[in-house]
Amino acid sequence: MALVYESPFYIAETPDFVSNDRDDGGHIEISPKTRLANRQALTPKQAIELMRLTSVVGQALATAMNRRGVDIGRINYQDNGNWDIFSKDGPYLHVHVFGRAKS
Repeated sequence: MALVYESPFYIAETPDFVSNDRDDGGHIEISPKTRLANRQALTPKQAIELMRLTSVVGQALATAMNRRGVDIGRINYQDNGNWDIFSKDGPYLHVHVFGRAKS
């Protein structure tokens, strides 16, 4: 993963496994530095930062992709963690930020 941004609570990275490639609009993943099962485990301060960070990362992704000629029509936010529900460590909170190109 390539680091995009780091805060006291979170890391924003481009994932190694990209669900939405650059031509389709791009993909950034935001994860807490401390493994958490879901949003209910966030402190109020962490919850506020996550909401703000998802908005800022989405805006930055749209701006960067548009500057590179990818016409972003929408940013989608996907709160995940379900793939590890049966693993030893259980699910963990992370948010995918996807750009969606118009063409």
